[in-house]
Amino acid sequence: MFSVFNQDLEKVLDLLEPKVKFLLVNGDVMLERTPEVATERLKQNLQNVRSRWANIQKAAAARKSKLLEAVNQSEKFQDELTQAINWLTNIEKTLGNLKPVSRVLRTVGEQIKDHEVSAGSKVIKQICFSCLFRFVRV
Repeated sequence: MFSVFNQDLEKVLDLLEPKVKFLLVNGDVMLERTPEVATERLKQNLQNVRSRWANIQKAAAARKSKLLEAVNQSEKFQDELTQAINWLTNIEKTLGNLKPVSRVLRTVGEQIKDHEVSAGSKVIKQICFSCLFRFVRV
């Protein structure tokens, strides 16, 4: 979507640039040929065209920059989201394959060690410890 919009905008600007330059060059030529009294308004008009064209080019460049930044951020977010979903899927599979929590203390200790190896994350360990201790207390 971004590339299509950006390409269309760049094509339009590329098509208009020679026309604007041609207009400005012809305007300058007219200024040289026209008596001094009649040139003031033409000078203002040409300056107005130059100024507006420069503003359009700056705005297009700024817009392109912002769009590129937005695309990069969304791609990064999508990559991180995919990694998180994959991690969650793997943890769900791992947790689904574990034996039920035992009420025998020695077995619970072994299950905690097995769980630490499979989880591999401090946050998951903390969550699992708190869940196990709640369950064992009941």
